[in-house]
Amino acid sequence: VLRALNNINAEKGDSVVIEVEELKKGLNFLVYAVPLICLIIGYVIGDYFSKLISIKQNLGPAFSFALFFIYIIFGILKLKKNNKIIANIICKNEVISDNEK
Repeated sequence: VLRALNNINAEKGDSVVIEVEELKKGLNFLVYAVPLICLIIGYVIGDYFSKLISIKQNLGPAFSFALFFIYIIFGILKLKKNNKIIANIICKNEVISDNEK
């Protein structure tokens, strides 16, 4: 679901043209890239600490991966809760059929 600022009083069901700023597109990319990066970092940190404190080799990365995963889930839930407006409706999109031309 995309939330958009409705300055033209579009009604539910209207076909509209929306505008999304370039900066916001980049931020949307981060919403998907940062969790993946954090999960990989969590695995590497867990692997390092499991070797450092001599615990079972697969236990450290799995534990760290799980912690980062839980952290990311809470982060995504917080983003969904805030649900900021990321676009503007700029005009209604009138559909013209071939018969009307």
